[in-house]
Amino acid sequence: MDKDERKLKKIVQEIKIQYPEVELILDEDNALLVYGNDDILWEIYEKSLDYFTSIEFNAGKGEAHYLLIVP
Repeated sequence: MDKDERKLKKIVQEIKIQYPEVELILDEDNALLVYGNDDILWEIYEKSLDYFTSIEFNAGKGEAHYLLIVP
């Protein structure tokens, strides 16, 4: 396991502990897709703006809502 993989694994563990309401976390090309209800996603988004390289809230009409996090 390389450095980036360990970092992603640690972030996933922290999100699961701090936000047990999160429904699903997927690792996709050194980014994380975090699925959950809008309230929990907004909370994560607002508290994480300064922590990650990039964080986007994706909430298209008729699509699953998720955060795209690039550590």
